Amino acid sequence: MVVELLSLSTLSHERVRKFQLYQSAGVQEYWLVTVPPLLIEIFILEGDHYQLAAGYSRGNTLASPAFPELSFDLASIFTYPIDPDDAVLKVHESIQPYAAMGSV
Repeated sequence: MVVELLSLSTLSHERVRKFQLYQSAGVQEYWLVTVPPLLIEIFILEGDHYQLAAGYSRGNTLASPAFPELSFDLASIFTYPIDPDDAVLKVHESIQPYAAMGSV
């Protein structure tokens, strides 16, 4: 199981390159977490391709398909609204760590 917290600066890397990498490596469950607004997409490996198993937002109770004992209320973890002074408005990377990797 892999859980990725997405950011604007690395979004395509997680959604494309890492998605394909984990899929080909046989990772059974892959979560993509977007904050804010909270959205958790859970993909499960069926054969050799990921299928979207579920999508969750703040008001839901998340339940893992691969690990049924893993479930939790997202509202208890992610509290909103976020004070604008505490929010991360933009992420900048001074070095692009993925540029030299090439395509997967």
